[in-house]
Amino acid sequence: MGVQIENHLKENLSWMGIDPGKNGESKMLDYACGDGFLSHVLRPYFTKTVGVDLAEGMVDKYNRRAREAGIPESRMHAVLGDLTTPKISPSLTENKDLFDFDLIITSLVLHHIEDPQHAINRFVERLRPAGTLVVIDFDVAKEGEAWLMADAPTAHTIAHHGFDKATMENMFETAGCKDVEYVLHKEESKMPPHLGGKKQLFFARGRRT
Repeated sequence: MGVQIENHLKENLSWMGIDPGKNGESKMLDYACGDGFLSHVLRPYFTKTVGVDLAEGMVDKYNRRAREAGIPESRMHAVLGDLTTPKISPSLTENKDLFDFDLIITSLVLHHIEDPQHAINRFVERLRPAGTLVVIDFDVAKEGEAWLMADAPTAHTIAHHGFDKATMENMFETAGCKDVEYVLHKEESKMPPHLGGKKQLFFARGRRT
């Protein structure tokens, strides 16, 4: 699935507002960044890449991976935090480095968030005018298919069993986005049986007005 996501992103740079030949400063945020998979895929197209994650261990891995790749902290680093809670830590609200992004991207996170509209609102607030938000997650299950087995180890962490096109478009538009688009990956993703077997990735995009 990681290969599917990486290839789709690289094949659709302009769709995300990325111009590989553009000069000047540009900045992206990788939310729920983990060890930096998405950041390393897209880093060549930005002068600065910032990750945010809830888990201190993931932040440490992200920063260690960047150091081991020889990337200076001024170009790529992650911080600990949660941008989706009703009350955000002052360390995140007062840090100017965490605003005015050209691109904010998050992958396979939204279905864990209780209030996805609130999360999308918070992401859009941190974009520069005309900046792009990209959300990658799973479509809702097809009729007769299970999205997730009830006894799956991660079942308690799931708040939503996927999002359809209308739901995502409405949330993006409510948050103040234009040019909203919802695209399904050309292939299904193979998952373990307890995670519902095959799933369909979507890529949703919107630009801040």
